[in-house]
Amino acid sequence: MIAETLNHSVSSLLSSAGLHIQASKMLLKKDYPDEIDKAQKIVNEAADKIRNLSHSLVSSVLLKFGLSFAIQDLCDKYSNSTLNFHCDCINLTRYAQGFELKINSIIDELLNNIIKHSMASNAEIKMKEKNGNLEITILDDGKGFNPSQNYKVDGLGLRQIETRINKMQGVFKINSSSKEGTSIFISVPIEQRREPLLLH
Repeated sequence: MIAETLNHSVSSLLSSAGLHIQASKMLLKKDYPDEIDKAQKIVNEAADKIRNLSHSLVSSVLLKFGLSFAIQDLCDKYSNSTLNFHCDCINLTRYAQGFELKINSIIDELLNNIIKHSMASNAEIKMKEKNGNLEITILDDGKGFNPSQNYKVDGLGLRQIETRINKMQGVFKINSSSKEGTSIFISVPIEQRREPLLLH
């Protein structure tokens, strides 16, 4: 609960503050004091620290059993009588803990978007390894949205997610339209494998 509050509520506030600072810089063009740049750096640093702290508070399922089990646990936890989450993980192994934490956090945020905004009845998370990358596909049969319009207001936090994936040298693609559901594709280079993970 603490990790979720930090990751969603506090991070969202810091993100909003950062966007306001950036908007102010654009309005003022180059005629703004150095303190605005310093304030922006402080907000960004605080957001990074909050994100790292929330990652350290994740469930023991991820730390003990790995990403595959953690995502299945999220699907079980978030499924209810009106929305079913299905997880399809193919022959996944254990990865570096930091890598697993980052991917788990990103998927958690995207699943929360489905719960809050999609009005979907079914959603599916697929994960597999391919050519040294971890490929993730998230599908839902909800109301869909206009990705280009959403990026202008970033109501779903997609720009933040894309930025985090870019920092991992990954790829982030969205395919969605009104009443047609949404498909999100992520591909990131795998970091440091561990021992094989036995799936049941």
